[in-house]
Amino acid sequence: MPYKISIKALEKNDSVFFKSMLQLVQRQLSAEWEFAETANITVVDVEQTDGKLFWEHAISDKQCVIAYAKYNIYDAQWFLPKPIRVQPLITLLNALVEYQSIACQIPLTTSTPAVATPLVPTSSIPILLKTPTINQAITPSQSEATNDNNNNRFNPAQYLLGLLQTAIQAKTIKRFSCAGLPPIYLLPTERRCFTTKLGMSLNQLNSAQKMMYGAYSEHIDCSELSPETVLSEVEKSGLNGYPIETILWVTTLAASHGRIITSYPPNVSIRLKQWPNFAVLPHQPTYMNLAAFMLKHGADLSTIAEKTQVELHTVIDFFNACQVLGLTIAEEKQNPLQEKSVSGVKRHLFKGILKRLMS
Repeated sequence: MPYKISIKALEKNDSVFFKSMLQLVQRQLSAEWEFAETANITVVDVEQTDGKLFWEHAISDKQCVIAYAKYNIYDAQWFLPKPIRVQPLITLLNALVEYQSIACQIPLTTSTPAVATPLVPTSSIPILLKTPTINQAITPSQSEATNDNNNNRFNPAQYLLGLLQTAIQAKTIKRFSCAGLPPIYLLPTERRCFTTKLGMSLNQLNSAQKMMYGAYSEHIDCSELSPETVLSEVEKSGLNGYPIETILWVTTLAASHGRIITSYPPNVSIRLKQWPNFAVLPHQPTYMNLAAFMLKHGADLSTIAEKTQVELHTVIDFFNACQVLGLTIAEEKQNPLQEKSVSGVKRHLFKGILKRLMS
């Protein structure tokens, strides 16, 4: 029998995304899993009010629940970081199966609520599992959501974006595919790409597109093709053609998750060279405000967020995408003390001139 898993309080997009990803990763799981409306294992969005209440009751009833959030705020025994990614989900589900095969504490494959001992006593995990604990296994994904140091920055090389950049630099025609998702075709010399139809609003991206564009490079299959093969496959698949900037833009936005890109130099002000071509770059309304501000003013990202009243993670994602397209200029910050000193010299000079005029 397959292992059953349910969800509670996930937002609509996350719910659709989770169900789709569960199907896509089946081949990489050590046992069969399926989604059910009720199950002994439940993924709970503990950042939602309903999720918090469900979590508290489930813990008191000793049910097996998986905390779903940006950070493990409850120090949960089982934790899945936001946003849902392929590798953390695979690691989590395989570890659950491995523990079950060793401990056999509760019947995971049944569909009735569990009231037995918690699936994993925290103190027992390192002893019972030969593989790393869940928290150890997903530490990179958890830390990706923070910007405290350079190790937690967004590195394009780890994602589909990095593969695209490498192919562009090498000028090789390639197909990129992942777990049955619609492929992407890249023709660097023509500065064109082919992918599924894109609306120019980010809200129009479907779950399959989000998964593909934000996929880790290790999950991507790359094939070098001839132009004739590309045209034939594109025609059969009914894909749409876009400027190469479009695919670089959306893959950056899908993978950065509010983390500053590694190429961002510290202690600088950022300004835009030119207005992004939103006619071919999927966007949200706040990007217009950011572009208008950043064309006129140079500032660090925190200041831009404060002045435009846009959330910092959105500012960072927008900046990353602009940086990848070469639309940004980095300017050295002026030292406030130096400015004050110069102003003092000017005031002294003006006083001297005024005295001479009055004498």
